[in-house]
Amino acid sequence: MKVTPVILLPYLWCTGRHRTAMMALGWLGVLLAGGAYGVSPSHPRQLILAWASRLTTSTPELLFRISSQSLLAMFGRFLTSDGYGLNLLSLSKAAILTLAPVVEGLLFLVVILQRRGNGYNLTRVIAETSMLVVLMVLASPLAWMATYTALLLPVFLAVGQTYEMLRLRRCDVCSSALAALAGFLAFLLKNTFWRAIGIFYWKSESYV
Repeated sequence: MKVTPVILLPYLWCTGRHRTAMMALGWLGVLLAGGAYGVSPSHPRQLILAWASRLTTSTPELLFRISSQSLLAMFGRFLTSDGYGLNLLSLSKAAILTLAPVVEGLLFLVVILQRRGNGYNLTRVIAETSMLVVLMVLASPLAWMATYTALLLPVFLAVGQTYEMLRLRRCDVCSSALAALAGFLAFLLKNTFWRAIGIFYWKSESYV
């Protein structure tokens, strides 16, 4: 089970929807208890405790794996001497474990503090939820390629809003250049690009 979707609970609470947050928390408890009972009817409590123990014991070992694509793993890759030679600084892992949550917290505040006015606005809620889903993936201590499936909502929203923007007004040169740059950088990050230019390993690591 993934615990990262709980990022929606503080969002609901901070935006004044306390009753909805409590209901969501209650349903989370129902799903955990029901799932544990369905898997292990005789020892559901032990199963939940074992799951929690597994999270606390296995996660630290995997945080800085090269295959993890989380924000914390990226900081570890570029800001610590992890042996891959990609780092710009040589901070300690303890510093990274402090830096990542601080940055993630600031990004959460960006979503919360940018709202204007009170009341329920469906368009705004969808946009904020999409931003939270992106942050949820980035803030996940272990973000594998499969974790990116959560980005379907933000991607569809971005495509729809881009289409609507282009329909209503002409796209300026700066926006077009930024979009082209983003696409080019995304292409450079594909392992097929690295393999096409003959790079199959990096420091004995096949996950390029």
